[in-house]
Amino acid sequence: MSTERLRLKLCKAGSDDEAVEQMSRDDLMHAYAAVLLSPPTEPTAATVTALIGLNSVELELRQKELEM
Repeated sequence: MSTERLRLKLCKAGSDDEAVEQMSRDDLMHAYAAVLLSPPTEPTAATVTALIGLNSVELELRQKELEM
């Protein structure tokens, strides 16, 4: 995987953009491995939207349906 792709994946995983930019390739690989090995967390609304392709209005309606 390219260095730039590692940076993008770490930023999408919630890492600080500035910190990621300062990391060496080895540090990026170690940080990405830690992300992959970390236990899954509750998905955020942004993650859910990205995964299922819903816009924010549709997502909000679905969440309200689930709450009912």
